[in-house]
Amino acid sequence: RRSSDLKKIDQKTCQWLLKQLGTDQMLLHNELQKLYCYIGEKEEITLNDIGAICTSIAIENAWQLGEAIFRKDASTALRISKTLLSDGTNLIALLRQIRSQFQTEFQVCSLLSTGGSAQDVAQQFPYMKGQILERHLQMAQGYGMSAFKKGLLKIDEAELLAKNSMID
Repeated sequence: RRSSDLKKIDQKTCQWLLKQLGTDQMLLHNELQKLYCYIGEKEEITLNDIGAICTSIAIENAWQLGEAIFRKDASTALRISKTLLSDGTNLIALLRQIRSQFQTEFQVCSLLSTGGSAQDVAQQFPYMKGQILERHLQMAQGYGMSAFKKGLLKIDEAELLAKNSMID
C-alpha cells in the first residue's frame, strides 16, 4: 500500500462504527471497503460518511436476541428477530452478530468444560467482569457444549442459504 492510500478515522468515529456494526470482522472489513470507495480521495472517514453508506444493526437488540436464544426463550427470540428484520436490519449482518455471540459463549463453555474457572474466563475475555462475567458463565453453562455446536452449524447454514437467496 502506498501511504496516500491510508485513511484516518478518529476514535469517536471508530467507536460509533463499532456500535453500529458490532465486532464481526468480515462485516467490518466489508463496510470499511465500502467507505474507502465512498470517500475517494478524502483522507479521513467521518461520522457523516458512515451514516451515508454503512449498514447498521441494532447491536443492543441483537445481543438481547442472542441472550433469548441462550435462555431457550423461543417466543422472545422470535419477537426480537421479527422486530429487527421489519425495522430493516440486514439478515446476514444479524446472523453474523448472533454467530459472534455464539462463538464467545462457546469459548466460555469450552473453558469451563475443561476445568477452567471464572478467573480463566475473565483472563481470556478481559471485558467480562462482575455481573457481565456471571451472566456469560450462566449462559454458557445453561446452553451447553452440544447446543453451541449445533447452533453454530445452523447459523452458518442459514447464512449460506441467505447468501444464495434460498430463504426469505
